[in-house]
Amino acid sequence: MELFAERGFKATTTKDIAAKVGIKDASIYSHFGSKQEIFNAIIERALSHLQETLHADDALFEASDNPRAYLTRDADDLSRVVLDSYRPFFADAELICLRKMLVVNQFESERAGQLFQRIFIDQPLDLQTALFDRMVADGLFERCNTRLAAYEFHGPVFLLLMQNASWTEAKSRIQAHLRAFERTHRAAR
Repeated sequence: MELFAERGFKATTTKDIAAKVGIKDASIYSHFGSKQEIFNAIIERALSHLQETLHADDALFEASDNPRAYLTRDADDLSRVVLDSYRPFFADAELICLRKMLVVNQFESERAGQLFQRIFIDQPLDLQTALFDRMVADGLFERCNTRLAAYEFHGPVFLLLMQNASWTEAKSRIQAHLRAFERTHRAAR
């Protein structure tokens, strides 16, 4: 994954991969039929890791996941849950490398481009739209265009990701952003 993230798919050779893992390049073909299969296997492993990491923190992975942890009136609880859902994207070395790999390869590989779009743009927006719909329905948020609210919330976090912000830097900015967002959208008690 590091090679694909640093050099891109086209510039990374099977010889480079073999050297990185400490085997002869011919040995790679005992496990994989092509460089594309290696790339695909890396992506599948990283996606599984992403899902496991988010679920371990009670964070949502799919819009159909149970949002109960997010449905709280307590601002501190909500802050903790939101931070737990974003932390892996800034702090987990494998997920940082996945993001870099997808960014570097999104214009060479249609699949990489689609996955980048899904993981870092569409999925967070879909999750947040569904969550905000539920929060509006439960009276936790004022009525609003929840898709626009999702863009409003995720946009600054996405920019921090694209700036390669450290978790220390991102955490304080996300906390401040969440407080401002809540002041705008939280239903009056």
